[in-house]
Amino acid sequence: MGQNAEGGRSASVVESAHRRLSKALNDAMRRQLIYRNPCQVVVPPRAMRKEIHPPDADEVNKILGAAKETEYYEALHTAFHTGLRRGELLGLRWRDLDLNMGTVSINCSVYRARGGETVVQEPKTAKGRRLVSLTPSSILVLRALRDRHEADGCSLGYAVNGDSLAFRHRDGTPILPRGFSGAFALIMRRA
Repeated sequence: MGQNAEGGRSASVVESAHRRLSKALNDAMRRQLIYRNPCQVVVPPRAMRKEIHPPDADEVNKILGAAKETEYYEALHTAFHTGLRRGELLGLRWRDLDLNMGTVSINCSVYRARGGETVVQEPKTAKGRRLVSLTPSSILVLRALRDRHEADGCSLGYAVNGDSLAFRHRDGTPILPRGFSGAFALIMRRA
C-alpha cells in the first residue's frame, strides 16, 4: 500500500477505504442495524491524479529502436500505433486481425488474476468492443510476424491458425501481462 511522507496511508488508499466503509455502513442503515452512517460527516482526502505524459514521435522511435531485436517489438509497435491497452494487445488472436482491410477487432482482454491464473475475458463495456484501424507500417510488421510465427511453428511443432495468439514468445507460449510490462520497462531504460 502507498505511504505518504508522514508515514500514514496515501490519499488514494484512504479514499478507497472510506468509500468501502461508507457503502457497508449504508447497507447497515438499510437493514436498520444502525441509525446513521458516521462516514457521511467525514470528508476523505482526494487522491491526486498523476499527470500522464505520453511519448512524442521521437521518443516512440527511440523505444521501438531499442525493442527492434526483441520478441516484444511487434507488440510495442502495434500498441504505439493503435493505442490498445496491454490486456487487449496480449489477447489478440490472428482471427482478430484483418491485415487486408487494416483493422483490429477488440473482442477480449487478458489479465493475470490473483493466484497466478491467466484470465481471458470480454471487454467490460460495450465501448470496449470496437474496431481499430492499423497503420500501413503496422500491417507490414504484423504480416512479417505472422510469417515468423508460421516458420517457428513448423520448426518447434506447434500450429498457427486463427485461434493462435498474435503476440507470444518464439516457443509459442503466451506473453503474460506482467512479463510484457517488465520487458517494456527494460526497453525504456535501454532507450
